[in-house]
Amino acid sequence: MVYSETFNKWLWMDPTNDAYVMNENGELLSIAEVRERLINGLPLIINPDANWNHKMSVIKEEYLYNYMAKNLYAFQCFVTTRGDSKSNLLLPVEYKGIIPRTKINNPKCTNNPNDFWSKPE
Repeated sequence: MVYSETFNKWLWMDPTNDAYVMNENGELLSIAEVRERLINGLPLIINPDANWNHKMSVIKEEYLYNYMAKNLYAFQCFVTTRGDSKSNLLLPVEYKGIIPRTKINNPKCTNNPNDFWSKPE
């Protein structure tokens, strides 16, 4: 993902699949917006020239609903600002377990997507 000053938000950009995701009005979406739309069954569109490593076309249903959906459950972000490193973890509200590989990093866990997806400093 990249942060867009023009749109004042994070945008979904997938370099491996040359893909970005839009709503029904052609507006670029963030990962958080795609995740929310998947949960609520709202329309999603991927760019028509999306492809995997310049070898084969990407089909929206396979890409978003099968492959990427599993990657939208929990997020971890490592941030370094002015020499200070921190790790944040976004989990669904109902999640009660532990994700073992993140325990070592002692991340700050949140269920609040607004905190997690805040504008970079």
